[in-house]
Amino acid sequence: EPTIVKGSLSDRWSAKPIAEIDGDDIYAVVDEARHSGIPGLGRKNKEPSDARGRKMADVLGTLFGWLQEHSRIKSNPCIGSHRPPAPVARDRVLNVEIGIRNADELGWFWKACDALGEPFGAMCKLLLLTGCRREEIARMSRSELSDDVSMLRLPGERTKNGLPHDVPL
Repeated sequence: EPTIVKGSLSDRWSAKPIAEIDGDDIYAVVDEARHSGIPGLGRKNKEPSDARGRKMADVLGTLFGWLQEHSRIKSNPCIGSHRPPAPVARDRVLNVEIGIRNADELGWFWKACDALGEPFGAMCKLLLLTGCRREEIARMSRSELSDDVSMLRLPGERTKNGLPHDVPL
């Protein structure tokens, strides 16, 4: 028999047929997740979290979408329910002004890579210089480098989009 976490959705909705859960129930759970944490788990921070509420809305939407697709419910109560908005995109600019304490972030990072040593320091420098993903650099092999070491040729099996990618070094 499965363990039901006290205060969780399983605990809360155990006596309610799944088809009777409506948009108001969904809204209440998403809002609770945003303000008080995931039902049954609580929260780690004191502030309301739109990200946590958005994730709860996404998970419930997936669950009820599956239930509707498999004819367990007639309609998805998550459709039209409030989903907290995504954060506003913000500009992030590295501070590289020389002479201002802790301002040269690139210099600080580069020195930290030197202090880190091999192999991780060099790997972090390559990540910074190429913009590649962590695993693309971490799993790099000699056979993927051109003879003059001026190009990293990533095969499609190692890229996110599945396409080969040449990275100038």
